[in-house]
Amino acid sequence: MVVHPNALKHGLTTEQVQSAWENYLVGAVRVPGELEVRIGLTPEGREVELVGSLLADGNWLIFHAMTPPTKKVRTEIDKALRRR
Repeated sequence: MVVHPNALKHGLTTEQVQSAWENYLVGAVRVPGELEVRIGLTPEGREVELVGSLLADGNWLIFHAMTPPTKKVRTEIDKALRRR
């Protein structure tokens, strides 16, 4: 997993972003096999909104992370879960 510097601009650390990505509560696929949005937890228990892109080598590039998650992302994930 690679954490892009843009993912850190809202005050989260690399470790918090990595933990939230790995310990996600809910997520939705934006582009199958390429792009996902997730809501995960930091080690401190804070909810984080994350967006990541799957790289050609199989690693994830996390380029967006912020806390708390926005209503827009929560709605996007809720709609995706209802479509299943």
